[in-house]
Amino acid sequence: MVKVDLAGVSVDDLEIVLSDSHLIVRGCRRDTLYREGYTYQQMEISYSRFEKQIEFPCSIDAASLTHDYRDGFLLINMRCK
Repeated sequence: MVKVDLAGVSVDDLEIVLSDSHLIVRGCRRDTLYREGYTYQQMEISYSRFEKQIEFPCSIDAASLTHDYRDGFLLINMRCK
């Protein structure tokens, strides 16, 4: 089980890839509340494209993968064959 904090990211903007011994999560967090003419004093959330890579000690290419996205967390369940 892999749990990734992705608050504010739309599930439509996510991509999950298995590559040899890496699990790669790509996506984009978009600022959907941006307002023209406002000045932000402090912003603690990064809005942009991102890529997270998690390395495993063995190949995971053949693993079956299911995922669920709820409450800002991406939950990835992998089963090795």
